[in-house]
Amino acid sequence: MVEDERYVFSARADILDRSNSQNTGRHADSTEDYAIVSRVLNSKTGKPIVIAAGITGLERVPPSNSSPIRTPSRRSQSPSQWLERKNIEVVLHASVTNGVPIAPDVVATYLW
Repeated sequence: MVEDERYVFSARADILDRSNSQNTGRHADSTEDYAIVSRVLNSKTGKPIVIAAGITGLERVPPSNSSPIRTPSRRSQSPSQWLERKNIEVVLHASVTNGVPIAPDVVATYLW
């Protein structure tokens, strides 16, 4: 289901950009974390599927304990029909304090 996605995890737990080799190597450590969130349409049912995975634990933080995600201004440039017919992939970055990711930022998006 994710074989065609642009952003993927490497064997070393880096996030790689398959379309731009210059934009690779987003790597987490004890002070920062990265995650990939994808919304793809199931080719058989046409229904959306959401997939979320983090490098060290961003995806495990309960929503009640997490800060709102700060989105970049380019969000307004997304195609208007993506909610119905497009897939989206988002790379998130968050600073980590005491093992808890704080205020994730959107660092990359891809629509197809």
